[in-house]
Amino acid sequence: EIVENPDKETIEGALAVADRATYKGEMGYLGEKVLEPLQGWTLGPVPVGNIVLPFLRTVYHITARGIDRSPLGLIGTGIDVARGAYRCGQVPKGAAPLGERAGDALMGSAAFALMGLYAGQGKISGKGPEDAQKRKTMEAAGWQPYSVRVGDSWVSYANWGPMAVPMSYAAALVEGEGQGAEYAYDVFTRGAKVLTEQSYLQGVGNIFKVLDQQQGPTYGEKMAEGLLSSVVPYGAAVSTVGQATDPFLRAPEKGDIIGGGIEARLPGVREGLPAKQDVLGRDVANPQQGLAAVLPLRTSSVKQDSVVRALLDAGIDVPEPPKKITEGTVRDIPLTQAEQREYRRIVGEELSRSVREILAHPAWETVSAQERADELQAILDEARETAREAVLERIGADEAIRRVAATATPARSVVGAGARP
Repeated sequence: EIVENPDKETIEGALAVADRATYKGEMGYLGEKVLEPLQGWTLGPVPVGNIVLPFLRTVYHITARGIDRSPLGLIGTGIDVARGAYRCGQVPKGAAPLGERAGDALMGSAAFALMGLYAGQGKISGKGPEDAQKRKTMEAAGWQPYSVRVGDSWVSYANWGPMAVPMSYAAALVEGEGQGAEYAYDVFTRGAKVLTEQSYLQGVGNIFKVLDQQQGPTYGEKMAEGLLSSVVPYGAAVSTVGQATDPFLRAPEKGDIIGGGIEARLPGVREGLPAKQDVLGRDVANPQQGLAAVLPLRTSSVKQDSVVRALLDAGIDVPEPPKKITEGTVRDIPLTQAEQREYRRIVGEELSRSVREILAHPAWETVSAQERADELQAILDEARETAREAVLERIGADEAIRRVAATATPARSVVGAGARP
């Protein structure tokens, strides 16, 4: 009967449902007053805003639907009802009808409770700990941020659209740091940061990563890298082939992130770049090798590594290699990036050998947690000292003094320049 005798209200309602199903239609206040003017920003003839925030309406509605399907959706719906936005059957701009929105929020909150249970069991990850070195140690064991554990693999949910939002907040409740208001703010920011990982929010995500003190300006360089690599013919296809044929992840030299980043996309060229290392100085295998390069899911296999597990259980993190080292009266000897990589490799080898030896000793099981942490820290310190001495020996006394002299400023003399390290 409705199809045979459609009225204006029915047609408008059907079109509204179609818009919501395809993430189209009007945006709310934030979209129209803040984001839409941003998208229209130009720098001369260059549509900068459209590059940074493409597909604005789709982005807005995907994000809004993700929030609606979480406990935040209940809060937002309650606020709109309290301010009378749904009075007399009206529907706020950019929002779903009250019944549909409330249903999404209730079902999303119920699902959120289950997600929270899984996150508490360590099966859903968010951003991870604030300590970057602790995250790297976890990654060495196969852990992956913004992922769900399926069997012996972590599968990224970062690009799952609306579903990523409640999953990220479930993990944030478990990973949140601080107390009281500080904890609440940390949970909020952690959950929201999954939006910077969405492929459809890549431009905005890079901006927020530039502002992140932990990320540093590297992501600004990566934005430039992305723009430059876009001029490579069939760049996406070429990059996919490069990933599929390389057994290792690559780490361009710092300071050459743009040129090196483009090289990392080219098959046959990227192999000339140094492989990325984990905290133990081992080359990191490429999880996108072979057919995985064309799959939409980013996965990481859980590694049964007794050394990394012992470090994690004891709360011991392996620091990054120093950029400068001191020997005797010759201070602040700069290390090249190749020497820092060698330092990390030696530390990893020495640490792994010694830790495996003590893990194999029967008395290790009877040692208290504090004694284990103290013993592992002592082994780590010894490994770093071994690496320091090995790198110094390869540099040599004359080269060490030359480097210090070359980096000295007029206001700073080279202490002990005539001494031999």
